[in-house]
Formats: sequence, C-alpha cells, structure tokens
Amino acid sequence: MSERTPIPVDSPFEPAVRQASTVGLWVRTIGGPVVWIVHFAFVYFVAEAACATERSGSNGFVGSDALVVAIVVATVVAMAGCGALLVTARRADGDRVMARIGEVLGMGAAGATLVTGLAALVVGPC
Repeated sequence: MSERTPIPVDSPFEPAVRQASTVGLWVRTIGGPVVWIVHFAFVYFVAEAACATERSGSNGFVGSDALVVAIVVATVVAMAGCGALLVTARRADGDRVMARIGEVLGMGAAGATLVTGLAALVVGPC
C-alpha cells in the first residue's frame, strides 16, 4: 500500500487534505460485486459437485447437511464482507460520487448474496 501524500495548500494555516488512495477507492466501489461473484461461484461449484456425486449414486464428498452448513457459512461471511465494504464506502474520503456508486453496488451485491444463499436453502441445493 502506498502512503497518502498531502495535497499542497496555499496557506500555511490551512490543514493539508489527504488524497484518497486509488486502490482503496476502487476496492470500495467494486468490492461488493466481487464478494457476490465469489460467493455465487463457491455456492454453485460446491453444490454442483455434491449433487453430481449424489446423482451418480456414489458416496458424495459431503452430505446434504454439511452442504447446507457450508452454504450458510459462506452466505454469512459474504454478507459480513458486503457490510464491511458498505461501512468503508460510507466513511470514504475523497471522491463522493465513487463512494455513492460503491454504496449502491454494495447494497445490490448484499441483496444478491442473500438471495443466492436463501435460494440454495429454500429450494434445496440438489
């Protein structure tokens, strides 16, 4: 991570304003959708692998209960990640437009993560 460098000011009595990190800005902006994509891929691939072994008649690598627990844990972790990104986007200094875009994308990603997890639980993973 790079140190934030103060922006020069005209008067020595004005406080220096710190410039927002570009990497941090982009993480706050697109972090929510990335969390959702990782969660979706995890739930999809784990459920597909477990259900494929169940359909083939062989012993699955996880039972149905373990699969549900894995999906619940993944959903809780992803929701916590989306929440943390929402908090950091709300407290962001620097570009307010990008912070607002990050908030909206983060809320949408949190909703999509919740729907993905609930769909696997309500309908069943297999």
